Amino acid sequence: MRVFALSAFVMSLVLTQPAFADMRELSRSELRESVRQGKSLSFSSALSVVTRQFDGEVVDVRAFESDAVYYRILIKSSGGVLGAIIMDAGTGRLMPSESTAVREVTAAAKSSKGSSGSNKGRGNNNAGGKGNAGGGNGNGNGKSGSKK
Repeated sequence: MRVFALSAFVMSLVLTQPAFADMRELSRSELRESVRQGKSLSFSSALSVVTRQFDGEVVDVRAFESDAVYYRILIKSSGGVLGAIIMDAGTGRLMPSESTAVREVTAAAKSSKGSSGSNKGRGNNNAGGKGNAGGGNGNGNGKSGSKK
């Protein structure tokens, strides 16, 4: 009976894992295809949204996919603080820091080599991922910091 109960418990854990568990970085060709099919905004459109809302220099942009495509955009504020913003690439909506998507994109970015985006002279695609654009909590919610 204990074996059955343990097996049922383990299966419930497996079956309740979030859909984001398979978050992976897109290659450049996969991202181009997603943009071509109209599933994702282009890099330039995504950067336009971000630069209208935040002061700072875009350092890196990478694309990740699970149930949807997400951009992870690193911004260096005028004060030198590096922050990550996560955007739903299909809608242009900035994701709240407490969302599962932000946690999964952040985890995938740390474990991935950086094949989809542009690294604008930093040499480190992950660049630590600390803080948000204005020195917030590091979850890239775009809610605090150097907003315009």
